[in-house]
Amino acid sequence: MKSLSLAEILVVIGGIGFFLVGSYFAFNIFLKVDKDLNQKVTAMYLGVEGAEIVRQIRDTSFLQDEEFDQEFLGKFDKPLVPVRSGETWDLIDSSANPSLQKVYLTNEGFLQRSDTSPPPSWKETQFRRWIKITHVSADEIKVQIFVAYGSKIYSFIEDHLYDWR
Repeated sequence: MKSLSLAEILVVIGGIGFFLVGSYFAFNIFLKVDKDLNQKVTAMYLGVEGAEIVRQIRDTSFLQDEEFDQEFLGKFDKPLVPVRSGETWDLIDSSANPSLQKVYLTNEGFLQRSDTSPPPSWKETQFRRWIKITHVSADEIKVQIFVAYGSKIYSFIEDHLYDWR
């Protein structure tokens, strides 16, 4: 009967170890890419939601027969935070307090606060969101939505809204 030498056993153990270490590093890379993609997709959805909130505010002005940019007067070129008040939305200036840009995870989804003390059930995320509205002309505004995760800005959406009446 032929037995394996010490050198052969070490080569087999080395091969198995090389395979296990390679698998470990490949799995770590996969997890990092998955986390990064998850953050980017969430940032994209937060940006799109920000654009929809501004459209909803504009459309509410239309329904109340106000000027289309009535709700945005005094808020141009400032970092704004969308805050829900009952069934409606408002845009709060966050230039004096950038911590208002924090996004919290709640039972209702992602929300932001008009103050810095959220309810205990709200979980703080690493996301920050702010909106900048620029007055382009009498019947056009430019809306820019920024979403950051940590120090990286993951999402930037620009939209132009018009007075279509």
